[in-house]
Amino acid sequence: MKNFRYRHSIEKERSITVKLMNIILILIGIYMILGVIGAFALIIFKDNDVIRKRSVGVIGTVLVMITFGLIMAYIIKW
Repeated sequence: MKNFRYRHSIEKERSITVKLMNIILILIGIYMILGVIGAFALIIFKDNDVIRKRSVGVIGTVLVMITFGLIMAYIIKW
């Protein structure tokens, strides 16, 4: 029985680690996609300062919202 509990705790710890790695990989993927979109937006609107500042602000806000949303979803799920 003792061995079963020990093995169960190791499996639980591994599953948490795998979930954290999944969160990190998802965030990296989202950041890369939004980074490419932001780079194209900056290239297209390089002459207009107002649009450039707004696009950077919107991309930053979206990144923060996605990050906190994923973290809160996984915390609630556990």
